[in-house]
This record gives sequence, structure tokens and C-alpha cells, in this order.
Amino acid sequence: ARGLPGNKGEVGTIDSTTHSSCLSPTEFDKHISAIKNEAQILKQHAIMIEQQVKVANALRSSIENLTKILESRDDKSFPKVNALQTPILNNTIIPTVEFWPPTKVWCPWRADSCTQVIPRPGQMTIVMDQSEPLGFEVYLSISDDPTNTSYAIYLAVTMQQIQISKIVDGLTLDINRTTEHDHVLHEGKDLYWLSLDYTTLLVKYGQGEDDTFPYLFEAIERSIRHESGWCYKKLKEKSTRFGKSNPRATYLRVTVGMNRGTSPGVPYVLEIWPPGHYSPIHSHADTYGIIRVLYGEINVKLYRTLNVKRKKPFHEMTLYKDQVTWLSPGLNQIHKLENQSPNQTCITIQAYEYRNIEVHHYEYFDYINNDGFSINKFEPVSDMDYVEFRKIMITEWNNEL
Repeated sequence: ARGLPGNKGEVGTIDSTTHSSCLSPTEFDKHISAIKNEAQILKQHAIMIEQQVKVANALRSSIENLTKILESRDDKSFPKVNALQTPILNNTIIPTVEFWPPTKVWCPWRADSCTQVIPRPGQMTIVMDQSEPLGFEVYLSISDDPTNTSYAIYLAVTMQQIQISKIVDGLTLDINRTTEHDHVLHEGKDLYWLSLDYTTLLVKYGQGEDDTFPYLFEAIERSIRHESGWCYKKLKEKSTRFGKSNPRATYLRVTVGMNRGTSPGVPYVLEIWPPGHYSPIHSHADTYGIIRVLYGEINVKLYRTLNVKRKKPFHEMTLYKDQVTWLSPGLNQIHKLENQSPNQTCITIQAYEYRNIEVHHYEYFDYINNDGFSINKFEPVSDMDYVEFRKIMITEWNNEL
């Protein structure tokens, strides 16, 4: 068979055997079937990623709120209510609005619409960060059903007054209300927060942030550098924590709150990384997690497997103040953190949570030992509770060590 002329004017030919390479109907059907199977697998992966993003969103919300409230102003705390005796909600049905990020794969903590229902059980702090004054109401209910009025706590804040009430079996009871200027809605930018304490079962309302000790980060820097500092001593004490002595392979774990059994150790952790210090390569027990930089910068290396013979990262990045990274089951689980700054400490805050609270969990982080030849397990214990740690830093700062 003759073809079209080529670039040089030759007459091309088509091999008559070309048609023998075409797919038979049976082979074609097999290819179509394989493509359909791959499409189904991709769909399942997409569903899994979407679920992970939702959990990451909840963790992101928790850690942002915790960051803002770590030093919440004690002197502006208002009505403390025992949660065992305190309910709140009225008979108004609140429409549930689905919370969807702008993309279901990336940036799970950003939303284009108002979130009216936050399905988050347990301890939390809800922070209203307002640029302009806008009255608001918050309900804390024992049920995810907005029509359930058996027990709830209700907070209403306007420019005229603040009211905190409880609802028991549909009956609303005032706990406290005030028109005092310090507690009502203010003109301009301000923070308003409501927290539920897991330990004391108290509900607290307050405003703003604690500015009574604005030198916490500077105090930590000083404590690390001076031999008499608590941080210096604790870091020296931990030099053999991950195997043979290595002063650089150390960092401090300051926990916030208590161990609730929903994560390996206490779920909220302040980690302090002196200049040049780093963690071993370690895994995170198949948990969800969020890591945010509060001060300084941190280098993150990601690994495909925890293997003493494969210690080359497949990805590396440096995070700076207010930047965030996250991990979920099967994603970013194995990493190494390092403060590569020659002169500035890095401070991060982290939140962790198991994927399912109803199954048996592995409560350790596995890591490659300092000698680089063995894998061990690390129980994520606390070096100190945050409240006590802050008191020590204030004392050291005031006494100039």
C-alpha cells in the first residue's frame, strides 16, 4: 500500500502486517477492565486522603487555639463553672453547615464559609479572633444533635453584657452575667475565648492574651546558654537518651495538659530545640499530628522507611515562624527534625492523636539509635508540665540566673 510522500519527496509504504498488532476484542476488554480497576483504586485513595484532611483540620484548629491561649490572662477569667453541674443550650435549632476547605487535598485548615458546628469532643479552647466587634453565641453540648437540650453550656457576648448559662432538660438557668467593661465586647481587634478544662472540669471565659511575661522565649534562650539554667541542665542530663552520649541529639519536651489516652503520651507538646540540636530519625506510631513553629526555624527531613541502611531523605524543607507541617497514617510518618540555625533556639508546638480511639494503640515512637546501627522505641514522656516550666523561666529571668 502506498502512503503520503515523505519530507524528502519519497513515497512511503505501509507494512501490510501493521494490522496484526491491533488489539483483539478480548484484549481490549481486558485493558478497559484494568483501567476501571485503577480508577476505583484512585477513588478509594481520594476518599482516604479526604478523611485524613478532615482530621488534620481538627488538629490544626486545636493547635492554633492552644497557641493563642497558652498564656491566657488569668486575671480576666470569668465565671468558672463545674461542667458536671453545668449545661447550656436553648430550644433553637441550629442548622448544621458542612465544613469544606477550598480544596480537599491541601490547606485543610482554611475555609471560605462560616463554621456553625464543630464536632470536637473533650478538652478544647474556642477562640474568637475579631478585627471588628461582632456579638456571638457559643454552645457546648453533650450531644452532636443541635436539638438535644438535655445538657449544655451557653455563652453569649454582646457590647452590652456577657451571659453564661446552662441548660438541663430544656430548662435554661443563668450561671452569671455582667455588664462590666472588661468582659463585654470591645471596639476594635480583640480575642475572646471559652475553654473546657479536661482536668478540673471547669468552663472559663476570658479576653485577650497574657502580657504579664512577654520575655518567655528570651528566658528560654538564656536558660539554655547558662550552666545554671534549668534548660541547660536538663539537656545535659538527656545526652544519652537516644543511645551513646551525644549532646546535640537532644531537645526538651514540655507538655501541656495531661495524658488522655488518645495519643502517644500527652497530646500537646512544646518542643525546644537549641541551635544545632536534632532528633533521631523516628516514626510516629501511625498517628495524626500537627507541628507549628512558634519561634525560630526547624529543618524537616522525610523518609520512606525506618531502616538503618536507608537513611537518605526523599524530601527536605525548613519551616519558619508560624509555618506548619502535618502527618497522618501513611503520610510523613518518618522524619528527623533539626535546628540548623547557628545561634537561635527553635520552639515548636505539636499535637498528636490516634486514628481510632477504640483499638489498641502502639504507645511508642520508634527511632534509629545514636550509633546508627539499631532501632529502639521511645516512650514520649514529659520533661516538665508547661505551667511549672513557665514559673521556672519567670524565676530565672527575674533573678538573672
